[in-house]
Amino acid sequence: MVFDIALSFFRESAVLFNEMAIYLLFGFSVAGLCRAFFKDELISKHLGKRSFKSYFLASLFGVPLPLCSCGVVPTGISLYKQGASKGSVISFLSSTPQTGVDSIFVTYSFLGLPFALFKVIAAFVIGVSGGVFFDALDRGNRGESAGREASEGGASDAGRIKNVRDYFLYSFFELVITLRKWLVIGILLAAAISVLLPKDVPSLIGISHYKISGYLLMLAISVPMYICATASVPIAAALLLKGFSPGAAFVFLIGGPATNAATITVLWKTLGRKATIVYLVNIILGSLFFGYVFDAVFPTYPELHFGAHDHVSGISYLKVTGSVVLFFLIVWTYVADIYLKRKRGSEESYSISFQIEGISCQGCVRKILTSLKGLTFVRDVELSTAGVCTIYLSEKDSDDIVVRKIEELGYKAKKTGNCKKN
Repeated sequence: MVFDIALSFFRESAVLFNEMAIYLLFGFSVAGLCRAFFKDELISKHLGKRSFKSYFLASLFGVPLPLCSCGVVPTGISLYKQGASKGSVISFLSSTPQTGVDSIFVTYSFLGLPFALFKVIAAFVIGVSGGVFFDALDRGNRGESAGREASEGGASDAGRIKNVRDYFLYSFFELVITLRKWLVIGILLAAAISVLLPKDVPSLIGISHYKISGYLLMLAISVPMYICATASVPIAAALLLKGFSPGAAFVFLIGGPATNAATITVLWKTLGRKATIVYLVNIILGSLFFGYVFDAVFPTYPELHFGAHDHVSGISYLKVTGSVVLFFLIVWTYVADIYLKRKRGSEESYSISFQIEGISCQGCVRKILTSLKGLTFVRDVELSTAGVCTIYLSEKDSDDIVVRKIEELGYKAKKTGNCKKN
């Protein structure tokens, strides 16, 4: 019995990974192009005014960017400090984590074209509405950001993709490092739901005839939960197969990636109570609305075919190739982490300590670590969610560059110890 369950779990995980891999690789490729051409200074330049155009552009910029709900917060705060209005930041924070080119392609592979297109439309509309609602509620403080314009120099170009090598390192190394953990967690959760839960869960818990109950249940699960847009897709597909309505699955796709407890806390501290409440209420109402509309437009959604039992015949060699490549990339990033850590530990280096403000979760830690380790003179970094950071350098007088790099990511860095030789 246990062996059969374990075998089914393994097969389901393998099939889910195989369905996702080729689309995820294509999404990584497009994400690299977005990073190369959507420069930070271009974004901040158009988001400084409190206007519908700013909210429209903020949502439009955010839709293709592959940032999760925690990773997008420092970016949004950085834009705010560069001169973007709070309404524009809310629009950006609302639309960005729901999508990303990688999750759009993965949504298409698992759930079909209607889900993928609806997801893009919902993210964009919810983003725009967030900015508009905040502007309508904050008219009394219009002077606060009316005169704030984006800085002349814009964001620094350090870390920007400048050549083919940078493109491949970002697309197939940095993004893999960012997503690998949550990708695996999402697949394992989806496989567990598929194997362990009975076929018609809504009927068993008494909500099969009340779709709004399914929506509210998905909200209760997804709002405090941290999960990226890509990892949420196989889970939503598994919920759909277990009897939840397409609209309920859609609510999970929006609510899960767009919110979590850590994001809400950081926004409350940075943008204030009113902006945070508008952000949260907008996401909740938007997800309920689009979940209801999706069920109304597609009352009988086509049956999904991605489970292990549906793939006993026929093999897609393209998908298998994608799975092999993605598996290799994930393993490679872990091996590279171990190798670089050992190499840096065996060489003479200098260490310096910092206190970094603005970190809210492990997603923030991973983002900072990935960025700092990309600097040639940084040999190793130790960083906790409390912001205590020790950096090992090969060059003694390079701490100013480190500080600038951290601040470019939207955090504050304060040196707490002098540079010393190890």
